[in-house]
Amino acid sequence: MSTTLPFASTEMHPNYLNVDYGWKSWLFTTDHKRIALLYLFSITAFFFVGGAFAVGMRVNLLVPEGLFSHDTYNKLFTMHGIIMVFFFLVPSIPATLGNFLVPLMIGARDLAFPRINLLSWYIYIVGGIITLTAVDEGGAKGSGSDGEYGRYEFTCQLLELAMPPTPAIACAVMLELPPAAAEFDDAESE
Repeated sequence: MSTTLPFASTEMHPNYLNVDYGWKSWLFTTDHKRIALLYLFSITAFFFVGGAFAVGMRVNLLVPEGLFSHDTYNKLFTMHGIIMVFFFLVPSIPATLGNFLVPLMIGARDLAFPRINLLSWYIYIVGGIITLTAVDEGGAKGSGSDGEYGRYEFTCQLLELAMPPTPAIACAVMLELPPAAAEFDDAESE
């Protein structure tokens, strides 16, 4: 004897996961919950990419001389930081949880501008692809003279505010020393 409960239904009610199937339904959706899941999958992928850069840095430390050149190590370090901060940490809470929970908590059916919400995910993905391809194109040099230039620029600005007529020459000399020293070091190593 089988008993069925009057409120139990064997029908599958459509929800955000099964309302439509196929990759087009996910890439062109305006449902805030699906967009939150797109962010979740993307953020997870960027987490693993940033983790791969971290593993590359750790593998480099296995050998005292290092497995990679100094430039490659700086690129790994910089890309790990950029990916983990700007493509994992920053968007994780507002993009994923904010997209999923805020409309539910305020009782809204969807966000005010669902197409702009989807556009923000596309821009996020395009920005991630551009950032990752910058490594192949020679970008993400990492630390080195870039940080020194910022420090000298800040010092020159303070000197210029303190004593206006003299620091122009001093700043020009300070800004020329790091590249000249780096060229001298490169000439010695060859």
